[in-house]
Amino acid sequence: MQVMAYGPAEFAEQEIQAAESLAPFLDKWPVVWVNVDGLGDAEAVRKIGELFGLHPLALEDVINVHQRPKVEPYEKYLFVVMQMLLAGERLETEQLSLFLGSNFVLTFQERPGGDCFALIRDRIRKNHARIRGAGPDHLAYALLDAIVDSYFPVLERYGERLETVEQEVVTQPGRETVPRIHHIKRDLLLLRRAVWPMREAINSLLREDTPFIARETRTYLRDCYDHSVQIIDMLETDRETAFGLLETYLSSVSNRMNEIMKVLTVFAAIFIPLGFITGVYGMDVPHPETAWWWRLPFILGLIGVCAAVYAAPAFLFLRWLWGVLGRYLLTTGMPRYENYPGEFKHRITAQPMGKGMLLNDSLTWDDLRVLRRMWPRTLIVKGILHPRDAGLAADCGADGIVVSNHGGRNLDSSMAPIEVLPEIVDAVGRRITVIVDSGFRRGSDVVKALALGARAVLIGRPTLYGTAAGGEAGAARAIAIFREEIDRVLALLGCPGIAALDREYLVPGNRNWTVP
Repeated sequence: MQVMAYGPAEFAEQEIQAAESLAPFLDKWPVVWVNVDGLGDAEAVRKIGELFGLHPLALEDVINVHQRPKVEPYEKYLFVVMQMLLAGERLETEQLSLFLGSNFVLTFQERPGGDCFALIRDRIRKNHARIRGAGPDHLAYALLDAIVDSYFPVLERYGERLETVEQEVVTQPGRETVPRIHHIKRDLLLLRRAVWPMREAINSLLREDTPFIARETRTYLRDCYDHSVQIIDMLETDRETAFGLLETYLSSVSNRMNEIMKVLTVFAAIFIPLGFITGVYGMDVPHPETAWWWRLPFILGLIGVCAAVYAAPAFLFLRWLWGVLGRYLLTTGMPRYENYPGEFKHRITAQPMGKGMLLNDSLTWDDLRVLRRMWPRTLIVKGILHPRDAGLAADCGADGIVVSNHGGRNLDSSMAPIEVLPEIVDAVGRRITVIVDSGFRRGSDVVKALALGARAVLIGRPTLYGTAAGGEAGAARAIAIFREEIDRVLALLGCPGIAALDREYLVPGNRNWTVP
């Protein structure tokens, strides 16, 4: 057992073995934190319960682990159960039982070591003004907040694993792909069973009026509750992604099987007639038409007709090969990039054209004005990342802009479009249409961009992934996933529709932003 007792000016820390040694700390110090590592000694747990006056049913929940996160009020204390994460080779949870009294916080950990309270212990030792000057309720909040925040890095790791598996599903799915997806789904389900009741437990601490939690501490608990809601949002998004990956994998495997069946069908269509003919006339038995002298030429001719029919597509391809490519080779030589400027009309077999094709520093905003005068229809400028450039594009007559870094292909350290989107919307949102793209992979990302003021969001790459996996049906499925996620996020936000989105749904109370 570890005891940390403190006040605004004094602090004591001690490892003790017997429950009887706790009584002097409770009589002397305003705040006493007793942490019990492991539940192997049932007699020691019983003695601690007698010292603190704990109810037998509460002690039973402490010893019988795998309890659902909950809050139970008693006359002299609050009993809180939470699930801590143990993220090793496999994801596991550990029950934490917390008792909050008038001058003590008593915690029971299911197994020794490996908790997420190291920073709290350091803050107490270093005389952090806020925690040392507050009561035991603030300490209980700090412990709960540490548990909640420990879920974020775990979910981020699972998000990275999902991205890796997604790339594998799209490019080269194998036998290990499905077990890997199922393993992630199982871990996410374990997290879901721990997070949802945890949010309700924290919410009950906010709702219920209890003398053990001060009004000031409730403000901090509200922030803890917000973090739990964020965790649920991330968790549900990852679970939807995992389900979508499984469907994408099945579509990919089905498409590969269809391609194989097409090849086999072609071979079967070629050889079945030939096999039938040779099988019938190749048997060493007499036939009625054996007296016919032309039987052998007839059979050979029939086989030749079948071969000609099946070889027709190949001859058509050869016709294109010699009629198109051959004509180029005989007249102008190897085909060139005819749609490029004269200095870049190299042969298609030449070396890459290098940076000269990528960079052109001769273009100015006057060229955009000329293009505006020449082009009477809608003109959209893509690649805007600064409000000043957005204003210049509007001054040159552009009807709209696309806030984009082109997916980071040219400069991977450029700013993310969603970071500069609010400033650009504030600058030109009332003058021209503002569209955004680059990096939007989820429906929640689309909702964020629309709430920040974008009129539309481009999601080209997810549909390309769907096309690569399942053709037109895969692209349609990718769009359907976005629609489902957008509807779900709007429902969780309590927003009636996309038209009602604004920045208040992202940053409540922030009046520095204006919605165009």
